[in-house]
Amino acid sequence: MIRGKWATAAVIIASLAVFAGVFIYLNSDTRKAWQAEDLYVESEQLLGQGQVFQAEKKLSQAITLNPEESKYHFSMGKVMEKEGDYGRAEQSFSKASELNPEDAEAPFQAGKMALKGGKPKQAVENFEQAREANPTHVAALYQLGYQYTMQRDFDKALAAYNEIVALSPGEPEAYKNIGFIHAERDRFDLAEQALNKAIAIRPDYAEAYNDLGNLMMMSSRYAEAEQAFSKALAIKPDYKDARNNLKYAQKLAPPAK
Repeated sequence: MIRGKWATAAVIIASLAVFAGVFIYLNSDTRKAWQAEDLYVESEQLLGQGQVFQAEKKLSQAITLNPEESKYHFSMGKVMEKEGDYGRAEQSFSKASELNPEDAEAPFQAGKMALKGGKPKQAVENFEQAREANPTHVAALYQLGYQYTMQRDFDKALAAYNEIVALSPGEPEAYKNIGFIHAERDRFDLAEQALNKAIAIRPDYAEAYNDLGNLMMMSSRYAEAEQAFSKALAIKPDYKDARNNLKYAQKLAPPAK
């Protein structure tokens, strides 16, 4: 009977020892998480005060303590951008995206850093990730539209801009860019419709009037081109491109009868 009691006591003591070890382990992890969060808060305050290098030091410590927290890597990306280290900024934003795939802002920022680092193809991949995480991310769609236009992949560019106007019909820049793509494809009627839509939304859009003037020039409609360039200059008197285009249109216009 005594042996049984000692055996039971030994089992209890052993169980308590295991429990104590688990408690200490969990307590250690919790303590690290709290310390990391405190360091993160301090780094954000330092960053707000313009103390970038001090913020970097705090964030590095926070990441060491808790490397799986995506917001620490995102904040490090902001720090690296301010330091002008776009490669490390891209890496930090990409790590934040990896840890939190539902966050569209992390890959979007990674794409911006890739552009600054001269990597447009990588940037497109990042912007596509942002769109996948949030299909209504208008800024990512604009970036995709622009980058695909630069690559002369007009189908994908047009798809991105059409997504923008479907989400936000009052976006004059999207219609202006749609007009440019149609003009590049010699679809002048569609280009004119898009540019007029941009102007209807924003009547003081000098750049849209300039594009409309260029479109009229391509169609040999010189009088209408002069009107469009003149309107652009009335809105923006120092608009050098519109002034040069107006002079060129006036030279090509047939003499008045």
